[in-house]
Amino acid sequence: MNTLFLEDSDNGLVKTWNDLQTDLNQTKLYNYYCYEKNCYEIFKCIILSLILNKEITLIDGGFSDYEIDKLLGTKDDIKRQECIDVNLNLEYTSKDAFLENIFQSTSKWKISLFTSGTTGKPKRVSHRFSTMTRYIKKEFRQNNAKWGLAYNPNHIAGVYVFFQALLNGNSIVRLFGLRKQLIYEKIKENKISHISATPTFYRMLLPFDQKIKSVKHLTVGGEIFYPNTIEKIKRIFTNAQILNIYASTEIGSLLASSDEYFTIPARYKNLLKIQENVLYVHSSLLGSFDNEKEEWYNTGDLIEYVDGEEERFKFATRITDVLNVGGYNVVPAEVESCILKFPGIKHARVYGKKNSVLGNLVAADLVVDGGFNKEDLMGFLKEHLLHYKLPRIINYMDELPKSYSGKMLRN
Repeated sequence: MNTLFLEDSDNGLVKTWNDLQTDLNQTKLYNYYCYEKNCYEIFKCIILSLILNKEITLIDGGFSDYEIDKLLGTKDDIKRQECIDVNLNLEYTSKDAFLENIFQSTSKWKISLFTSGTTGKPKRVSHRFSTMTRYIKKEFRQNNAKWGLAYNPNHIAGVYVFFQALLNGNSIVRLFGLRKQLIYEKIKENKISHISATPTFYRMLLPFDQKIKSVKHLTVGGEIFYPNTIEKIKRIFTNAQILNIYASTEIGSLLASSDEYFTIPARYKNLLKIQENVLYVHSSLLGSFDNEKEEWYNTGDLIEYVDGEEERFKFATRITDVLNVGGYNVVPAEVESCILKFPGIKHARVYGKKNSVLGNLVAADLVVDGGFNKEDLMGFLKEHLLHYKLPRIINYMDELPKSYSGKMLRN
């Protein structure tokens, strides 16, 4: 019980599993609404909800007062709602016994989270224990795995990392929100073995001229998978296996691949379908959320088949991201992928700028690293993109705006 549970250097916290048990025993009040920014407090709230077999709603600490009021009511209202007295007496000296107590009864447990708001207003989604943990593997307990938490702990991906570590008694080290150099220091110092993050996070780690061998597993998710970014990451984490995950707050983790291409597994043949190149998911695979009426849920994600076959496909973009440029459809992710192949560009965001003649002009925000020549870039893009896909407006930025979940903002 004296092994590491969580390290959060941003808040000056190092907590063992024994500390966690002690802190749970000292908790006297449980609120169904968890409004915290501190990783440890968030995870403690979730564990307490599991022990009590109660519902919990995670409210992102980055939400403004205005957003909270629109979503749930005022912060004072939230603090007063659904509070119950708590009097725990946990006295386990074994981590396994402690974990068995946590998961003893989950029949009434439910967790509610909010979508990231990457392309619009956050939406509240609820999951039962069975759907929240259906894809989590219980195989790392004897491996002493250490997870690098690179997602917002209030969002679905961060909660998945937490549950993967919790169910196997692993350690968690916060990487989310740290600067690049400190992230590398924490990975080396703690010998982190598993990292799950967005492509935006991985691009933030570039360039790096050293090799890190402790990391065995890298998971990529939440955004379009750009192979050239992953190839660069492989040169750093030389021993890591890479898994590309398709997931969302509404569904949870759904598909996995070792590259950018996916297939529909046999177990999902009747639960997933593609119509007009859009992925639909059967309602039985969803969490619960407002306005859920249809049998088939439109994910809003456009796919692109590979080699003319209707089996292997990759995710091209969100329907809402497609630009109309003079009557032609432009997929921002395709342009971004091409831009990122050019030396000296670290991040790229492509979007539409309204135009009275063409409908939209293609615009690009770039974060450059080192030497850069705009004329050479445009020459390169003209060789690889059709004329209507070329950026007509280019802005240079120190960094690109991100959502609460760490994904690049589109709107």
